[in-house]
Amino acid sequence: MKVTLFALFTILFSTYAQAQSFSQASCRVDLVNSGHLIRSFYGLGANNGICQDAQRDCNRERHLSGFTHARCVVPHIGRPNLPPPVVRPLPPPHRPLPMPQPPHYPQPLPGYNLQVGDIAFPYSWDHAHGATILSYSPYNQDFRVRSNKSGQVYTFAARDLGIARGCQGNLCVGQRVFPESWDHAEGGMIVALFLEKNEFYLRSNKSGSHYKMRAESLAVDQGCIDYLCVGQQVFPRSW
Repeated sequence: MKVTLFALFTILFSTYAQAQSFSQASCRVDLVNSGHLIRSFYGLGANNGICQDAQRDCNRERHLSGFTHARCVVPHIGRPNLPPPVVRPLPPPHRPLPMPQPPHYPQPLPGYNLQVGDIAFPYSWDHAHGATILSYSPYNQDFRVRSNKSGQVYTFAARDLGIARGCQGNLCVGQRVFPESWDHAEGGMIVALFLEKNEFYLRSNKSGSHYKMRAESLAVDQGCIDYLCVGQQVFPRSW
């Protein structure tokens, strides 16, 4: 009976001591692996606030456990026992590739310095109203024009369009010329050039009619040939 009472007293005293030790535990260290809690270790807090006993037991367990990424952490009171979040840099902003743009054909467009919006004169037309260039097709090498007389739209190759500016040789648009076949002295004015055909589009200063003529049939009202110049007084032998 005495032995039984002594054994019971010993058990009760051991339980009380463990309870007292646990109640005095003031710190905890968690063994964490990849964000998962493996085991918690408790100990008495030292004066410097470091939980030495629990930290020692956790380090020993960490080496024995074989977890490569395991670590011992002191959890914060009132917060879950999770490792600090991994801060990953934000990816660079997505910059979409520029949308492909249709080819831009610099002005002037191919074809004798013709430009969109210019007034051109189709070679086959018999009126002097001309046409306005609407667009250029690089694939077909032609122009779409709108008649300034009827408003209808047509397609012409560059060689069939007279351009209303520029020069060919020493003859230029806007210049006064004198066709050899005309019998009056009013002459005419160059309205447009058909460069590939080597012809000029003229408007008579007398009748207002329009004609197509080649350069070799036109005389000008300035310049010189050898010692004879325009404006100079001469005396024909036959007079």
